[in-house]
Amino acid sequence: MSAAGYRANEAMLKGFNWIGALVALVLMEALGFLWYGPLFGDMWMKALGTTPDMSNATVNMALGAVVTVIIIVGIDWLLRRLGALSLAPALMTSFAAWFFFNFTTMAVDYL
Repeated sequence: MSAAGYRANEAMLKGFNWIGALVALVLMEALGFLWYGPLFGDMWMKALGTTPDMSNATVNMALGAVVTVIIIVGIDWLLRRLGALSLAPALMTSFAAWFFFNFTTMAVDYL
């Protein structure tokens, strides 16, 4: 990696709250476990018309945690880049990012 590329990566993570990211990771994983497990797991599997394949559960959970960290870093970068540093602007910016990118991508998959 070039020196300019290294400085850009360093600046991207400058001021990043690693403790907050860890808390967010734990909360998101716990919520996902509850949502797709005891709360709605059976209904979700029935709606999909499939049974869970637990042969790669550890790998899938690890990859899910990695993707979650990428999401956390990306949202942090976006919010700081746009100056959305208080609650209301951060919520609106996060909602807009979800709607314009995640929701629309998922909607195309379902269509």
